[in-house]
Amino acid sequence: MYRYFMDYDLTQYQQLENKLNELSQKGLHPVHLGKISSFQKKDAHYYYHVDFLIKKPSIPQKKAIRDMINDYDRQGFDYVGKIGKFMIFRTENKRQIPLKRKKAMNEQLSVREISTLVYFVLALIPSLYLGYHLFKQNQISHFLTNGSIILHYSILVLVLMILLRFLHKLILAHNYKKGKE
Repeated sequence: MYRYFMDYDLTQYQQLENKLNELSQKGLHPVHLGKISSFQKKDAHYYYHVDFLIKKPSIPQKKAIRDMINDYDRQGFDYVGKIGKFMIFRTENKRQIPLKRKKAMNEQLSVREISTLVYFVLALIPSLYLGYHLFKQNQISHFLTNGSIILHYSILVLVLMILLRFLHKLILAHNYKKGKE
């Protein structure tokens, strides 16, 4: 039994697909899928395809997943499992996914870049406001003498971590878009 860490962003679905196909060439196939996935050695070779669920708000999630699995089943793909938002399918011979799925995925990733930019800006504004008022009202020597440095600066560290996460996702989305052009 082999275990691999499979934590990919939505924009990295092709890297995940390549990783699964690379492992399949080595004879490793998923037994359990998750952030840490288990693989077992088998003599078969499959082609894996990674997709993600794009559902309309009016449709329940379980029904959307069931419909997606049925659509892929009609195309000759077998459902393997999920890793976060990713749906994993496999087939014995290499097949192209339907063109409408590819188009929907590209549209979803374009929207993701815009929403990530909005989230980054929305997180940046309060963090700048918080930082300005924290440093304006308090002297650093005051923090050091009364021991409240951890209390005040832990909030700034948390805000910086959130900003870095949004910035990382924004860069991934931008690189994906740049690679598609």
